[in-house]
Amino acid sequence: MNIEMTVAAGAGLSAAFGAAAALCLAPRLRRILVELCGTEARADFWSAFSLLMLILTPAVFALVGVDFASVEGPGRRLFYQFRWGAFGLLFAVAGLGAVLSRFAETRGAR
Repeated sequence: MNIEMTVAAGAGLSAAFGAAAALCLAPRLRRILVELCGTEARADFWSAFSLLMLILTPAVFALVGVDFASVEGPGRRLFYQFRWGAFGLLFAVAGLGAVLSRFAETRGAR
């Protein structure tokens, strides 16, 4: 497998990992956003935005986190990409949680 295919596979794997997390969080996130945003239209926008970030952030981290020229072998490249993708997903989920908790704090618990 050449380096381009390995890079594409690693980014795709990381995006799929993010998509699985997005699918898990989607219904819960939407309910919270409807309550916090006040209207369904606003909640729909922020839900779509948040889910897209959960998918794209791991893929971006997987692409920029590895110096592909210095890593030997497709297996190691995939491992490093997936590791960076998992870090990107953690970053995205933690950031989303921080923003939502701050927003919920200012709106007051209901």
